[in-house]
Amino acid sequence: MVQEADLILVMEVFQQQRLMKEYPAASGKVMLLGKWLDNLEINDPYRKSSEAFALVFKQIESACKLWSDKLGGK
Repeated sequence: MVQEADLILVMEVFQQQRLMKEYPAASGKVMLLGKWLDNLEINDPYRKSSEAFALVFKQIESACKLWSDKLGGK
């Protein structure tokens, strides 16, 4: 899947580093989802409050919108 992907979006830097280490040829296509939000890391809200989930949802939504805009989406 890594070889076939054009872009791989991850939420946290450790995920990006792990993929780049395991698949060095794919390093150029592994990016943070929060890249266009000042390289924001979007942390997993597991076992956190509903407010934390709401914040993460907004971060994901904003990041996806920016990626869509950058990639020519509508």
